[in-house]
Amino acid sequence: MGGSSFRVNSILACFIIIQFCFIDKIKAYDSIPPLHAGIGKDPININASGHSYLLRNEWIRQGIAPAVLLTSGFLTWGERKDVRAVRNRYVPNFSNHLDDYLQYAPALGVVGLNIAGQKGRNGWKRQTLIWGGSMLIMGGLVNSVKYTSRVMRPDGTSRNSFPSGHTATAFMNATFLHKEYGHVNPLYTVAGYAGSSYVGASRSLNNRHWISDILVGAAIGIISTELSYAVIDHFYENKGDYF
Repeated sequence: MGGSSFRVNSILACFIIIQFCFIDKIKAYDSIPPLHAGIGKDPININASGHSYLLRNEWIRQGIAPAVLLTSGFLTWGERKDVRAVRNRYVPNFSNHLDDYLQYAPALGVVGLNIAGQKGRNGWKRQTLIWGGSMLIMGGLVNSVKYTSRVMRPDGTSRNSFPSGHTATAFMNATFLHKEYGHVNPLYTVAGYAGSSYVGASRSLNNRHWISDILVGAAIGIISTELSYAVIDHFYENKGDYF
C-alpha cells in the first residue's frame, strides 16, 4: 500500500511540473511583445512611478507580503488549537504526502523552462547561485528558530514544529520561479504560489503543523529568496543577465 501511494504521489508531482512547460505554450516569448514592452525593463520598477512614495521603495514593496504573513502568524498564535479543532472535526483522518514533493515543483519548473529554451531573468549559472543562496538562508533561518523555540508539533511527535520547513521551502521556490519567469507569463507565478499554498494547507491537514508555523514559514521562504537575489544582484552589479 505504501509503494502504491508513493507512485501516485510521484506521478502527481511530475504532472504538476510538466504543467510549467505547457504554460510556455500559452504565452511565452523570447522577446516581450509590443503590448507588454514595459515589462522588458527591470520588473522591479514596473509601474512604480504611479505608486506612492513608500511603494516606490523596492524593499518596502518586496517586504509587504512577508510582513503580512509574519503578522498573521503571530496573531494566530493563540488560535492555533481552534484551527486544529476544525481540522479534527472535518478531516481527522486526512493523510497525503504530495507536499513532500510539491515543495520543489517551482524550482523544477525553472529547470524545465531552461531546458525548453525559455529565457527568464538570468542564465542557469546565476540561477543556480541564487537558488543555492536562497536554500542556505532559508535553512539557516528555519532551523535556528525551530531548535530555539522547540514548539511541539500538533501530532505530538517532536518539538520542532515552528516554523514549517516544507512551507518555507515551497514559498522560497515559488518566489524563485516568480522572480525568474513571472514577467514572461504571470501564470508561472500563479502556478508557483498556488502549489506552495497547497503545501502549507497540507501541512496543517496532515496534522504536522499549526497555522502559525505555516504562515511564518511562508514569510521566511519569500524573504530568503529576496535576500539571495539582493546579494547576487549586488555582486553582479545589475538586476539580471537579460535585463
